[in-house]
Amino acid sequence: MAQLLSEGATMLSESCQKCGAPLFRTKDGKVVCASCGYTPEHGVAEKPAEAKGTEATRITRAELNAILNEKLSFLVAALKEAKDPGEIRNLVSSIREILALLGKK
Repeated sequence: MAQLLSEGATMLSESCQKCGAPLFRTKDGKVVCASCGYTPEHGVAEKPAEAKGTEATRITRAELNAILNEKLSFLVAALKEAKDPGEIRNLVSSIREILALLGKK
């Protein structure tokens, strides 16, 4: 997740259908899950041309932290219900990455 952000990817409001982690849109437009690598077949809806990029450039650190905390809560709830070891591993990995971004190791 941190690597995608450092490479200029944008975190989307949509979550991965497989593991529940946040989806990201890379600079080349590809949508990918930072945790399990899943790529939706049809991607996610594109923003209108006039709105592209504006959300990412206007987001503040406080807003990013709020989004990350929301995603963290979602992932922790999913972890409580998870039974599959692979899913648990992916969720724990995503949780660690968000905690690292928030500086809460």
